[in-house]
Amino acid sequence: MNWDAIGAVGEILGSIAVFVALAYAAIQVRDAKRGLRASLSAARGDVVRSLMEQAREPRLHALDMQVRSAEGNPPNPFIRYAKERWQLSDSDAVLLWSIQFSWWQYRIQVISHVDDLPEIERYEFERAIRQLLTMHGPHRAFYELIAKSTLHPKALAYFESVLARPA
Repeated sequence: MNWDAIGAVGEILGSIAVFVALAYAAIQVRDAKRGLRASLSAARGDVVRSLMEQAREPRLHALDMQVRSAEGNPPNPFIRYAKERWQLSDSDAVLLWSIQFSWWQYRIQVISHVDDLPEIERYEFERAIRQLLTMHGPHRAFYELIAKSTLHPKALAYFESVLARPA
C-alpha cells in the first residue's frame, strides 16, 4: 500500500469521525433543550403551587376584592357566576377562582409535554379532563367562562379534541 492510499483512508475515517461527533453533539443539544424545558416547566409548577397556597389566605381575598372594587374593574365572570349560582361569598368565590386558575395553569403546563407522558399517565390525564369538563361544577364553569376565551388556540384545540373523543 502506498502513502496516498493510506492518506485517503485516513481522510475517510476522519470524515466519518466528524459526522459521528456532529450527530452526537446534535443529540446532546436536543437532550439539553428537553432538560431545560422540563426544568422550566417544573419551576413554573412550583410557583403555581406556591401561589395556590397563598391564594387560600382569607386576608388576601379581602384585599383583592377591595382593590377590584376601588379600581372599578369589571367583575370576573367566573366569580360573578360562583356568587350567583352557588351563593358563595366574595371571599369564597375569589378563593374558588384562584384554585381553578391554578389548576388551569397546571393543565397548560402538562399539555405542553403531553406527548412525552407515558401512555397510562396521558390516558389518566385526558380521562380526568373529560370527566371534569363534562360534569357541572367549578372546572366546567371555569372552562366555559374563562378558559375558552383566553386559552392559546392550540391549547383550546387540544381540550376540544379530548372532549370530542369517546371515553
